Amino acid sequence: MTPLQICNEALRRMKQNPITAIPGPTEAGSKNAVSCRDQFPVSLAKITSGYQWRWARKLVTLERSDSTVPMYLYYYTLPTDMERVNVVLDEEGAPIVGGYEIVGDKIYTDEEALALNYGAVMSSATDVPQHIASAVTLQLADDLGPYLESDRTNDHIERLRLVLQQAKRQDAQMDRLHYGVADSGNSAIALYQ
Repeated sequence: MTPLQICNEALRRMKQNPITAIPGPTEAGSKNAVSCRDQFPVSLAKITSGYQWRWARKLVTLERSDSTVPMYLYYYTLPTDMERVNVVLDEEGAPIVGGYEIVGDKIYTDEEALALNYGAVMSSATDVPQHIASAVTLQLADDLGPYLESDRTNDHIERLRLVLQQAKRQDAQMDRLHYGVADSGNSAIALYQ
């Protein structure tokens, strides 16, 4: 689902008028449109930041640079959209435990090559998977409530909790299916995609 579709579904649940577009940061719009523009990234972050969603995971090979820090030979610059590190991998795809240090936007290590599996910040997502979109929709409806004078109810909060649990189960099931296929191959790096 797109952010516009999620916003309109949240507005529908609140018995509010739909919007035709989400205005840009400096553009004017209806109260509903501006509220959706401001609250969608917040709602999406609330749902995506507390769980390692498969959809938000990325795998990249990092570019090596010579370190100026005496303790390590090299450093690698972290991706700008990184929210958290899931696993650091060596050049053969094996997880590295220790032997590196993250300082600011860099990983310092003696490893000659690194790959990184990380959780990306998804505040500007354009295509949210359906199993996550349902949770984002309910979270957005909850977050829009104070701006659009709509009360949240205990039923709404319980529904959000249940939908979020279901989305996590579906996401975990996709991981199990993926890992089942990857286990038959020799590439350890495939397990972290």
